[in-house]
Amino acid sequence: MKKITLALTVIALIAIGFISSCKKDKNDGTPVSSAYANLDDKTTTAVVSNIPRIEFGISKSPILKLYLSITDQLGAPLKNFNAYNFKVEQSIDSKPFAVVSNFTLTTLSQQTGNGNLGIGITMDYSGSMGSQDITDMETAVKKFIRLKSTADQLEIVKFDDNIYVAQNFTSDTTKLIKAVDSLYYLGGMTAFWSACDTALVGASKLTGFVPAVIGFTDGYDNSSSITQSQLITKAQQYQIPIYTVGFGYPDSTSSMATIANSTGGRYYFAPTSAQIQDLFQTISGQLSNLYVLTWDLNTTSGKTVTIKVTTSYTCGAGALTSVSEKTFVTP
Repeated sequence: MKKITLALTVIALIAIGFISSCKKDKNDGTPVSSAYANLDDKTTTAVVSNIPRIEFGISKSPILKLYLSITDQLGAPLKNFNAYNFKVEQSIDSKPFAVVSNFTLTTLSQQTGNGNLGIGITMDYSGSMGSQDITDMETAVKKFIRLKSTADQLEIVKFDDNIYVAQNFTSDTTKLIKAVDSLYYLGGMTAFWSACDTALVGASKLTGFVPAVIGFTDGYDNSSSITQSQLITKAQQYQIPIYTVGFGYPDSTSSMATIANSTGGRYYFAPTSAQIQDLFQTISGQLSNLYVLTWDLNTTSGKTVTIKVTTSYTCGAGALTSVSEKTFVTP
């Protein structure tokens, strides 16, 4: 009997050790021991990842909160991933990358006190925008407004070569819709970078929100008081991503893609005005479904840190991966 009791005790201890070693799926608390996979997913052919934002908390060393966007090839968010879908590595002051195994994983919707979005939207009313283009743009923005959660706050910035804040940051859907519908006939040149800068400054003043800027324009910037380089530098300092939506003139792709890629956002081009609504809806889905990874950097202030996140997902198309990196200096 003693031998049986001892054997049962050993088995129980092994089982407890196995369960405790499993990572928790934060969606329902169920222990998991393997990456989320879906072989029935026949539509995903690529995984696209990027890091829109990082935040710091300070204890004995900097606590890093990293926001990660994971989508398919069309920009649709990929959900239900667990910690085993991500390999996180960090390099401090150019030293070899070391695996981070102690991170916690949640989603933006599970964040308390900082799970709401604060988004500044720029709307182009320059002379190259036709009346139908403006109507389609306004319809897309209003649809975006109606997709937001109750507590999300948006700001509406209209521009040509002048900048007009039609509505400061608010969660009031009625006020936001009214701002979009407000008459604003300009028809001048294009101060896109300045408009994004105005939205960026407004978003930087929010507390308790995950900030972002969505910049929409149909052409080249030819009237801003800020350069593209200055805009990117400011966005990087604020850790606020700029998502850019281009329309009408594909030759402006390089500039808008540079802004988005350099700040943690994404760039989209709408060859027809009918596609503008789809792109705004795509961006809404991405921002609302961010993954949040948190861990202690175990270093001191003033260090140059590079984070590399490798995302893996097995679906009907096979084993897919995507790698994102972000470099910053610890506060």
